[in-house]
Amino acid sequence: MKRIILTLMTIFVFANTFAQHIDFLGIPLGQPMKAFDRSIQAKGFARNGESQVPNLHHYKGKFWRFEITYLIVEEENGRASRVTVAPLRSDISDLNSLVNSLIKKYGRYTQKEGNEYVWKLRGGEIRAVYYHGIGIYYTDRTSSIYYRKYQRNYEDDL
Repeated sequence: MKRIILTLMTIFVFANTFAQHIDFLGIPLGQPMKAFDRSIQAKGFARNGESQVPNLHHYKGKFWRFEITYLIVEEENGRASRVTVAPLRSDISDLNSLVNSLIKKYGRYTQKEGNEYVWKLRGGEIRAVYYHGIGIYYTDRTSSIYYRKYQRNYEDDL
C-alpha cells in the first residue's frame, strides 16, 4: 500500500513539474492559440493585421512603460510557444530599467553577454536584448527545447 501511494505521489510531482509553462502578462504559454488570443486581447492588445507567415500572430498595444508595442506570437503545434515584444521606441536606458524590473520579478539573470540578458526559468526563458532598440522574448520550455536541439544539430554540422 505504501508503495502504491509513493508511486502515485511521484507521478503527481513529475506531472506537475513537466506541466509548467512560462507566463506572459499572466497568460501561460503552451496553451491553445485560440485561448491565448482571447486572453491577450482581454489584456488590451489588438490584432495587428494578418501575417504572411503561417503560425505567426501580430498584436499591438501597451506593454510595461511602452505606449506602442508590437507583439509577435509564434504558434507551434497549435499552441502559443513564444512571444516577441518589440516596443516602437526605446533606448539603452530603457533596457537598464527593464532589466532591473525583471530582476525584481524573477531574480538575477542566469546569463549575460553584452546587451543580452537571459533568465532561465522552470517554464522556459526570458531574453531582454538591445540592438538598435529593445527586444524581449518569452519562450516556452517546449519551444526552448526544440530550439536547443536544432541549434545543437546545426552546430554539429560545422
